[in-house]
Amino acid sequence: MVRLKTDCGEWCFMWQAIKTHAQGIYDELRQPVFVKRMLWNIVFAIIMIVSIYLNIQFLRTNYPTPPQPPDLLLDLIPQNDLFVLIGELFSSLQVGLVLLLFVSARHRFRHLPRLMFLLILMYMLRGFVIVLTPLGQIRPPVETYAADHFIAQNFYHGMFFSGHTASALIQVMFFHQFTVRWFRRRLHLSYLILPLALVQIVSLLISHQHYTIDIVGGFLIAYFVTQFDFMKVVPPGLRTVKWLPWYTGDQALYAEGVYAADANYASVYERDDEYTSPEAPERQHNPIP
Repeated sequence: MVRLKTDCGEWCFMWQAIKTHAQGIYDELRQPVFVKRMLWNIVFAIIMIVSIYLNIQFLRTNYPTPPQPPDLLLDLIPQNDLFVLIGELFSSLQVGLVLLLFVSARHRFRHLPRLMFLLILMYMLRGFVIVLTPLGQIRPPVETYAADHFIAQNFYHGMFFSGHTASALIQVMFFHQFTVRWFRRRLHLSYLILPLALVQIVSLLISHQHYTIDIVGGFLIAYFVTQFDFMKVVPPGLRTVKWLPWYTGDQALYAEGVYAADANYASVYERDDEYTSPEAPERQHNPIP
């Protein structure tokens, strides 16, 4: 009886902790700043999808047979169609891991709109760059994907730069700002995502879905999108609008009590050591409730 009671107590404690965490995530979803940022992301996503679709139709109409430049690296790598599936699999695994990292900690979940904005911006840039550099596809989607694969048949067009590469590396660079304790050291969460991203990049080359220069361009765009200070190009009147997705003063939101429904959270957030730069001094860990 005592043993059963002890086990029940442990399970009840774990269940209560899960319920408390789920309630915290739910509270974040209801925060006015979070909701407004997500709504703006939806607006930008619609603009992105429409612009990409129109630009692809422009390419199909005006450049039906674009040139295929030589690629020394691809000439040395035998083509293997199996890596098309491997790349898609690891892309799905990375998306799942990123979502898990967001929902597993409430303070990270608050940055979800920011990552979404960076990805939308990257794809919007790609939609125009592929028009400026109309390179011929090595493997058209009709050869590597099923005819009913709507996204592939309608949006997997254009070569420079690689959207898969840029998307994967943006997620890696974005999560480098977060750390978790691993024994007595801190582990950057980007290290968990990086292997999945590298497999995707290698798969793109082995399956001959992208030129080498596309991969390099994807890396450079990912670095630009994650490191550039967008406040420098935002009109002064919009730099302090905290519910716009490009706003970078996120920590100030907590300290100023913008998230009014969670007034006690700001002090916990500021003490937590999971959102620090590598140069920050070692501090006592205070888990987020």
